Amino acid sequence: MRVVCISCDSRESGHWCSQCGAILPTPENEDYFSILGLPQKINLDDAILKERFFDLNRAFHPDRAAKLSDERMREIALRKSVLINNGFNTLRDRTRRIQYLVRQELGEREEKSGHVPVELFELVEEVNELMSEVHQAKQAKERAGNDPVPGNGDHLIALISRLQEHLQGLTTHRGAFEQGLRSKEQEWDALCDSTHNFEVLDVLARAKRRQIVAALAVKMDEISYVDSLIRRIKDTLYE
Repeated sequence: MRVVCISCDSRESGHWCSQCGAILPTPENEDYFSILGLPQKINLDDAILKERFFDLNRAFHPDRAAKLSDERMREIALRKSVLINNGFNTLRDRTRRIQYLVRQELGEREEKSGHVPVELFELVEEVNELMSEVHQAKQAKERAGNDPVPGNGDHLIALISRLQEHLQGLTTHRGAFEQGLRSKEQEWDALCDSTHNFEVLDVLARAKRRQIVAALAVKMDEISYVDSLIRRIKDTLYE
């Protein structure tokens, strides 16, 4: 994206003006991928990401910016430093990278990690009932102390065994959701490879872009829900 150089008024893109060498302002809507000179892909090369970050971080480090004589240049360099650091901290993590892409494309959205995936509805109901029963059985065992009620121990063991089976099943479901997410990641990256400039996409291509990102968001919500449920089961089993 081209901006006007504050030193020579030429329209340029990148971090430095090719005409006069001045530091260029960063466009207001510039994304972290562009700032770090990376393709807008989910599966990034970590080594390249780190190399770009270290190079740019050195170039616009606050200590170096403070030595610039032009106040406007100092402000531009300091803003770049903040964006470069924020961009690296976001893009270095795969989950945050996907979440950032979703926000960029769909805007701020309500996370639906508390919504039960349709295919897990019956299983989740049974798991919640089992966790409640295990909790009650453990409380009854504690209240009984040294005077246990006959059969209570066997009942608790049976409940725990069933809950452990469901834990294994949910782990399998999580793997399936992860595979679905990976599939959409590959679809997104393929779109990036086939489209070099997202600013000039036609209507159909933009619709495809949003469709993939929406699917990524759904898969992330599903995984987040299952992870939360697995943590609750483990808390119930090992409390």
